[in-house]
Amino acid sequence: MPSITRYYSSTAAKTTLSSAVDSSTTSTSFSLTAATGLPSQYPFTLILEKDTANEEIIEVTTKVGTTFTATRAVDGTSAKSHSIGAAVEHGVSARDFAESRSHEAATSAHGVTGTIVGTGGTQTLSDKTLTTPTIASFTNATHDHSNAAGGGTLGSGVITSTMIADGTIATGDIADSAITSAKIADGTIATGDIADGAITSAKIADGTIVNADVNSSAQVAYGKLNLTNSIVNADINAAAAIDWTKISPSSTVSTTEIGYLAGVTSAIQTQIDSKLAISTAASTYAPLASPALTGTPTAPTAAANTNTTQIATTAYVQTEITDLIASAPGALDTLNELAAALGNDASFSTTVTNSLAAKLSLSGGTMTGAIAMGTSKITGLGTPTANADAATKNYVDTVLVSPSNLTGPITSVGSATSIASQTGTGTKFVVDTSPTLVTPILGVATATSVNGTSIPSNKTLVATDSTQYVVPSQSGNSGKFLTTDGTTSSWDTAVTPAGSQTLTNKTITFGNNTISGTTAQFNTALTDGDFVTLAGSETLTNKTLTSPTINGAFTNSVNEIITRGFEENVNVVASAATGTINFDVATASIWYYTSNATANHTLNFRYNSSTTLSSKLAVGDAITLVWLNTNGSTAYYPNTIQIDGTTVTPKVPAAITAGNASSVDTYSFTIIKTASTPTYTVLETQTKFA
Repeated sequence: MPSITRYYSSTAAKTTLSSAVDSSTTSTSFSLTAATGLPSQYPFTLILEKDTANEEIIEVTTKVGTTFTATRAVDGTSAKSHSIGAAVEHGVSARDFAESRSHEAATSAHGVTGTIVGTGGTQTLSDKTLTTPTIASFTNATHDHSNAAGGGTLGSGVITSTMIADGTIATGDIADSAITSAKIADGTIATGDIADGAITSAKIADGTIVNADVNSSAQVAYGKLNLTNSIVNADINAAAAIDWTKISPSSTVSTTEIGYLAGVTSAIQTQIDSKLAISTAASTYAPLASPALTGTPTAPTAAANTNTTQIATTAYVQTEITDLIASAPGALDTLNELAAALGNDASFSTTVTNSLAAKLSLSGGTMTGAIAMGTSKITGLGTPTANADAATKNYVDTVLVSPSNLTGPITSVGSATSIASQTGTGTKFVVDTSPTLVTPILGVATATSVNGTSIPSNKTLVATDSTQYVVPSQSGNSGKFLTTDGTTSSWDTAVTPAGSQTLTNKTITFGNNTISGTTAQFNTALTDGDFVTLAGSETLTNKTLTSPTINGAFTNSVNEIITRGFEENVNVVASAATGTINFDVATASIWYYTSNATANHTLNFRYNSSTTLSSKLAVGDAITLVWLNTNGSTAYYPNTIQIDGTTVTPKVPAAITAGNASSVDTYSFTIIKTASTPTYTVLETQTKFA
């Protein structure tokens, strides 16, 4: 008997892959999470990721537990990469139906060469040997049947009374009961051939009278029937209509079950399939209450912002997350990044409020430290009204209180009404109605004017040496004072109490004075150490930086965070992953190889070529690094992970045994230093982007 092409099972349950498989046709080993109900003989068909763009049909040839060996990409499908958790089910494909139709159209049977002899129709047999045949009729009466010893019989009704010469068969030639109705051709014995009373029941062999021998109008009494045995199926005419209530069901089929056949109008299996499609079947459909679904169930995706008890699909959740993130920058689009931006401070609002409380309000307040302005100036001061108020340049220029001692030239600026008497040596002027001069040296002025200005006749210019003094032009120099560098005299601008002026290279000593105005008040003079300078290294304590721009790396006493501002650097490398790749954390925390990988590879995490990552991490510190690997049609992945050249075994949600073809695989590594030896806990995840 020919062998079965494939085997099937009606109880095979859907299952999933327990490990990933790549798209190579040489990858013929598959591991399933379960193998419930699958055929126990081979080969049989499995369908991976049915009804998706990633569908592939395979033919299982051997099985050990839940591990299968199969032929890839059969029945017109192509080999695809399949991730852990991919759906797997037993089924049929186009070839099963095509082969069935081909068999129906064939003129030969399975395992038989040549044309089959049918039960009907006319066919010619050549060179055939018939063993003990029953020959019903002949088409040629001249056949020689002399070789009766060779076996064979003549069918009943073949020899009729017209073929036997009268008187050739004697009574002794016929055994009692040897002639049955089947041996006598219809119509060959006439009524006149049978003597009255010649046929008795003893002359009729049991079983020789069949249904056809009984006239259709004959009335056979019920009592004439021997009903010792039950009526069997063959006793009932095919057209007989027997009410089902007249049938006595067996012990395994009840009348109620027979009633289920009422209304059956087509193949029972077809109707069962139809009813199953709309009925509840525990092995196929989940209950309404607490269903436990398997495989990859789908549901309609709700409209955005739906707030009902409708099921939220992954597409709906992703839309809601995208709407929540909106246009947030990449560095602030996760809760973790927002928390980091807030300094992981659960009381951030209180911290900011307390920090602002330590700041000077725009509406005024009292400083508790000294302020050193350097070369900058304070503008917008009001006119002082108290002794401790700060004075503007304009105020000093216009309201100059008489000093107790003057040095340098005396000008007419201000409203001084007198100058105290001064005596002694030096460059002091004495202005008094009746001054007392001590050893004066008086010169005689010979000029009557200076730069076009007349000298009153009652005034005298006095010089203490032989140098000629010239007063510069006064035009355009109103409000200025006369000064000299020892050789040349010039005008200079005085600081006035009011107005805006620029002081260059001036030192303002405040002492205990108060600088008041609309900008700020300073009750105590500040020193240079109280300000943050543009250059140099200084420590800020309890300070809040609002929208700062931070260049370079952060450094603290524990470790160095490889971040440039609040954006992460990505080291993009136009190379293919292979061999050992030194992942220098000092360069970037994200590395992206953009060319297709050519082999499985080793990732070695280090700080840089001269510094270990361990030296940058204290016990309890953690760092998260990302590796982006590009794959072409053949999938590769980082199969060895090292830290400073030492191999570590990451913890994973599920075993990672392969990459994904035609995709960018993202591997995230969170490295936690748990001991100084050093010892690490490494958490790894793999995500496919295609």
